[in-house]
Amino acid sequence: MYAYILLTHAKTLPSALIKLWTGDAYTHAALALDTPQHMYSFGRKGKYNFLNGGFTENELKDQPADLRLMILRLTISPAQHRQLACLIRSFRNRRNQLHYNFSGILGLMLQKEIHSQDRFFCSQFVAAVLAECGICAFPKPCCFIKPADFAQIDEANVLFEGLISDYFAMSQDLLDGDVTLQMMQPRTVSPLY
Repeated sequence: MYAYILLTHAKTLPSALIKLWTGDAYTHAALALDTPQHMYSFGRKGKYNFLNGGFTENELKDQPADLRLMILRLTISPAQHRQLACLIRSFRNRRNQLHYNFSGILGLMLQKEIHSQDRFFCSQFVAAVLAECGICAFPKPCCFIKPADFAQIDEANVLFEGLISDYFAMSQDLLDGDVTLQMMQPRTVSPLY
């Protein structure tokens, strides 16, 4: 059984500002269960107003073709799978009470912990859920985790890195028999911490 972390960088103003501040290649994190095709995260709820943020569900196929993407796979136990599915269901059921943690972003920048039961930013959500389910332990509080930090998880295998259009082309080629399975073999990420 698997959980997936999807790291992305879009050509949007919020992504550009985050990249300017962090210098990291990836500016957004999402979580998926069983397949990387359906993602859960915290971000903008509408296309044009990034201030209207909260819990989001998105399909990978609906993302822009020029979106930069890294897919990380984590092996999880059946008990962790059940707990993760239950926790995601809880977030889905409370979606109208959940909001984006803008003050938490400021806390991250200032390295001051700011917690809220109903507010998360994308990487804080992914880290908190993985930690609560016992899937990953992080060397710092979840409110200090940035999207790029997930690429340093010991247990993470990189399944894909590149443009989303290339991912879908490669996936289709694999289905058509034009790509060998070796191209899809995961590689382990070297830890930095």
